[in-house]
Amino acid sequence: VVCERVRATLQATVWPRHPSHSVTVSIGYAGTPGVASVDTAAWLDAADKALYTAKHGGRNRVVAGQLPGKPAQLAA
Repeated sequence: VVCERVRATLQATVWPRHPSHSVTVSIGYAGTPGVASVDTAAWLDAADKALYTAKHGGRNRVVAGQLPGKPAQLAA
């Protein structure tokens, strides 16, 4: 949701020096619903792959990446 707001805000911004031009942004991110037992390198790799998927899919989009493995379960 946050990434989509950033994308939409940038697209809607009117830049004083170039009011006839708009800005687009491609965003890739990775996350998990809960706690993940994934190292930093794997997390960055997932976000990087999502970014390149967004770029190859066309301009001005947000893509969520997949973290490897399953989310860890919290102890009750």
